[in-house]
Amino acid sequence: MNTTGRKKINVIYCLTGNSFDGASNFANELCMRLSQQYNLTVIVPIIPQYRYCELAIWNNKSFVIRLFSTTKFAIKCLVSEIVRRKLRWVYHSKSNKTRIKRCWLYPREAVCREADVVILNNWYLVVGLKKIWDSERGKFLIYHHHYQQLENTTVNDLKDSIYRKSVNLVTSFSTSLQVRKKVDRAPHIIYPGIDRNVFFPKNEQESSRSNLRVGLYRGFENRKGYDLGLEAINRVKKNYQFEVAVIQGSSRYSCPEGFQVYSELSNVEMGELMRELDIFIFPSLQEGFGLPPLEAMASGCAVISTRVGAVEEYSTHLKDIYIVEPGNVDAIENALTLFIEDYKALEKLRIAAAQVGVNWYSWEQAALQSQKVIDKSAR
Repeated sequence: MNTTGRKKINVIYCLTGNSFDGASNFANELCMRLSQQYNLTVIVPIIPQYRYCELAIWNNKSFVIRLFSTTKFAIKCLVSEIVRRKLRWVYHSKSNKTRIKRCWLYPREAVCREADVVILNNWYLVVGLKKIWDSERGKFLIYHHHYQQLENTTVNDLKDSIYRKSVNLVTSFSTSLQVRKKVDRAPHIIYPGIDRNVFFPKNEQESSRSNLRVGLYRGFENRKGYDLGLEAINRVKKNYQFEVAVIQGSSRYSCPEGFQVYSELSNVEMGELMRELDIFIFPSLQEGFGLPPLEAMASGCAVISTRVGAVEEYSTHLKDIYIVEPGNVDAIENALTLFIEDYKALEKLRIAAAQVGVNWYSWEQAALQSQKVIDKSAR
């Protein structure tokens, strides 16, 4: 896109908070590549905007209660920021050359005006940038990592209104279909990539049956289904011996005694861990894409995943993954029992899963697709 002597396009990418989650990881991987082509700055707020809007704007409680709740939440976020450095997984990445700037809640309007393109990591960022969004909407690109019907009808109507007026980007065909029902223009699909230098299988494909290791993904939203996966594992552990590794984004949360807990891992650390797992369980109830199962497959794990997000776009049930319906604890239990009892089935799935990672998009390809949309918006 960029040729020698041509002025680089100024791009800012606004995150919605400073926590480790899939959307932030997506932004980090993408921005590392895009920063080679653009003057790109990632804006990271200390206070998560969605929770702020819930406390300060989108409720009918009295002003005093809203003020108290919002102030308490802001102090908690500030303490967490100082004590925990919640974005250290980005800061400590040796390969990350991306310029990162902090803000309290929303980026300053002047920063957005100076940019040629503003990428918002979710729709509700518009709430704090509405004035410039209304006047310079053409420079804004909005990611929708998953579509969710909200209980608050006023907020839901606001969300759909923003969808209709925006240049929308999504990370899967399934999310594209959901967003397409709300807008006139089809959204741009930017599939997440796989870093094959990080997520790859061991040279030896066979695992040790005497030391079977099962990984369980833990997200902290209810929609991530952690409790359901945990229940299935506890049922199976009554009859079989195996190690359990819980992979989570924050070290603040404890797990049952006897479980190994891995928190705030970099991608390199995640890849190393996944290569030591035999089975990976992803019990989510709702996703926009669902990258952890794909990364686990690329690392040579037999994956048990719910039918969410783009799982069926990158994998095939019983060929390279075992898919169950969201919320079905019995199905997760049965799948785990099957792989513990049938070693050949486990190994067959692991080998096929690794091939999916080889054939999937790279982050460089994802960046190229993003550049096409960014360049068009900057004209």
